[in-house]
Amino acid sequence: MQKFIKLSTSTILVIMFYSVSGTVFAGKPELHHHTATHGQEQGGHWDAALMLDHGKPWATDTALRQGMGRIRDAVQSATPAFQKRKLSDARAKGLAKSIETSVNFMLTNCKLEPEADASLHVILVQLLSAANKIKSDPQTKNGMPRMHEVLAKYPLYFDQPGWKAVEPLVH
Repeated sequence: MQKFIKLSTSTILVIMFYSVSGTVFAGKPELHHHTATHGQEQGGHWDAALMLDHGKPWATDTALRQGMGRIRDAVQSATPAFQKRKLSDARAKGLAKSIETSVNFMLTNCKLEPEADASLHVILVQLLSAANKIKSDPQTKNGMPRMHEVLAKYPLYFDQPGWKAVEPLVH
């Protein structure tokens, strides 16, 4: 009899990221080294792994636009509480769950070119990492501020018509 192991979305994306990064970084050991060794130590700065489509942002499909829009809206909704240092454990866990659900939706429904997909996975791993951080500490600098940073970079790499930027955090 075969046994199946249930993996969390975060675990799956980390595995996917490292398997994709091996392919993406073939012939670019300095990028792979930076991403694999320093990325997690520095709060998930995997920017070197993000690629453009011949200098332009990648085209998006409906599932990607919907999923990222939901994440943006959820983050934007929780931002005022974070700024007032009143983001409760329950609200933070709800935000994390919302991000996880949207990521699952995108993983299931997005149909992108392999290079675009690789860049998307970098963004999704960063969002999931930040979501995971706020579960244990809603006010962590590796949580909401990181989400804002990732959402600010998203439109630089993906062409999503009508994208509304997340309002900046006021410290």
